[in-house]
Amino acid sequence: MLVWLLFFALILLVVYMATGIASFLVHFHVQRWLAQNKTLIHEYRINSDLTPAEFGYLFDRRLRDNELIATLVFMKQSSAVQISIIDDDLLLSVENLAIDNRELDMLELELRANIKEQGGTISWKELSRTINAGNEIYQRLDCQVRHSLEQKGYFRLGVLTQTNIYLKYLHYALSATISLIFVWYPLRQAFGYSEVALGAGFSAVDQLIMSVISLVVALMLWPIWYKYVELLKDIVSYNAGIPNGATDRLRNEWRIIYGYRIFLQTVEKERLMVDPNINDKALPWCLAVDTGPSVGELR
Repeated sequence: MLVWLLFFALILLVVYMATGIASFLVHFHVQRWLAQNKTLIHEYRINSDLTPAEFGYLFDRRLRDNELIATLVFMKQSSAVQISIIDDDLLLSVENLAIDNRELDMLELELRANIKEQGGTISWKELSRTINAGNEIYQRLDCQVRHSLEQKGYFRLGVLTQTNIYLKYLHYALSATISLIFVWYPLRQAFGYSEVALGAGFSAVDQLIMSVISLVVALMLWPIWYKYVELLKDIVSYNAGIPNGATDRLRNEWRIIYGYRIFLQTVEKERLMVDPNINDKALPWCLAVDTGPSVGELR
């Protein structure tokens, strides 16, 4: 069993290293292209109609807390929500704020409505807990970001939803297969011992019992392997290049979008770590790609 654990740990390491090297090569290639075309110096702001949430979504293919907090900070800077800093948390409020809803996208409208449903004021940590991956609110918000990217022409219509469905089925199947493989080897060893020790008649009953026990063990281990496959998926997704289903528009703009992330990682990150001002215009974009200060460091 220890050998199997080491084997799957090795797979994780190989995938991490392979995707990390691929990501580095893509990163290096884009940097060279930007430098040769003298465009890196101009990447001080996003040159598209993307929102911070959509910008982050392009790199990790799902809505996370990073995209949500980036959206809230972006809304604060446009006076669509009030944010007060309390200890290591943020207090969000939409009370007494007159805002033209036509200026907000669907994700921003949903977040405002969700805060209103909580009495008009809620902490960031509480809001994050209400938007759990998989629940109805999360599914609706995630769908809105995907739909917005499709409407803006960055993805073919419906391709993100279909891809997510395929990945979900693949996730279940792969984690179940690994769980069964994990109990298969010790079960086979036990079968061989049973046939030698008990003989044909008794070994059949013994093997049936061991098979049932192994299936129960596989079922109990399945959540662990589900998380394992999820980790693999996250590693590949984070280090992957241009997303599946990209349109010609996204392919044409990908280097610039990727170049802006490089700019955030190499320039803005260090600056914001020194001065994590919540009103800094680069902050929402840094938060969307998990670069820069944490929520508890904002001021």
